[in-house]
Amino acid sequence: MKTFTHKFEINDLKCQLSLDTPVPDTMGAYRPGQIVLENGRTMQLIFRHSQSTAALLYLHETQPNDEWYSLVGLPSAAPSQQMIPGQLILGATRAELVSRGVRDIFHTEHLHESLKNVPQSQIAIVSVLREGLKYGLADALHSACGFYCNELLIDAHADTATVGRRVEITQFKDQDLTDAHRSRIRTLLIGDSIASGTVLLGVLDFLKTRLPNFINVELIAPLAAIEGLARVTAYAHPSLILRTHIFETPLKALPPDFYYSAHFPHPEFHIRPDLEVHYRAWWGRDPEGSPIADTACAGYGWSEAFFNPDKQIAMINDQLRERHRVNITNVLKRHVH
Repeated sequence: MKTFTHKFEINDLKCQLSLDTPVPDTMGAYRPGQIVLENGRTMQLIFRHSQSTAALLYLHETQPNDEWYSLVGLPSAAPSQQMIPGQLILGATRAELVSRGVRDIFHTEHLHESLKNVPQSQIAIVSVLREGLKYGLADALHSACGFYCNELLIDAHADTATVGRRVEITQFKDQDLTDAHRSRIRTLLIGDSIASGTVLLGVLDFLKTRLPNFINVELIAPLAAIEGLARVTAYAHPSLILRTHIFETPLKALPPDFYYSAHFPHPEFHIRPDLEVHYRAWWGRDPEGSPIADTACAGYGWSEAFFNPDKQIAMINDQLRERHRVNITNVLKRHVH
């Protein structure tokens, strides 16, 4: 893979995504990149490819049990070995793979070296509920740097009637910090996904009122759409230095609401284009000949259902029926022999 540039617009923003050549390392590879806006504002990006991140974004060979078959609507007599897309990795298995992938992010050279140069007393972890809590940021930071840092939980929700305008913070668990500790914090590790970017912008604005001196923000966002990244780059406080760490590839947010995301089919967007080819072939086409992998269910987008197996399957099926007139059972039956 060589360098790649993609220009796009969102609202009145003219944006450019630049992706560098992937760099092999002991876990697989990582790929630096950046979002650049017409006004000169930028955000640095690092994409991580490893065994765990690839399993969650593309296909994963597994041995499902009877309970998994029941959830997806197949008989338990189906074959023991299944190749499934990352969306069908459910519950505890999903949480375990995500935390492994996040740990791989923390061992990427760029992040590891940056954090080692910051005193642990100046770092705080902010996990956005509820998927951010599953990332295992504190464990990953300790694994990479040996640091012991406070993990602050925040619950934030966007008002869907005013997307981009108002975010409600329902709780923030920073009561154990003294004012002196708050004033020392200069670097935040924030765990969340990025679809429209609305929630993250609200979280950053709120955190500035409670942790007034932080400057550096390392966003741990396994799933991130370029539209949301562009909005955060444009509207975050100009004093902040932002960098986002993502699994494998950027996603594209689907209109009109931009809360659902899917893969870019173009090989240039992927560290391992062959994995995307196999992924798209697995999903196949609907009865009208449209590629199923182009729809939201094939790119995750539902943080609310991220670790709830019943809801995850229900929402995937809702999207498949609405957009393709099939359900996950129909698709899986193509692969059961």
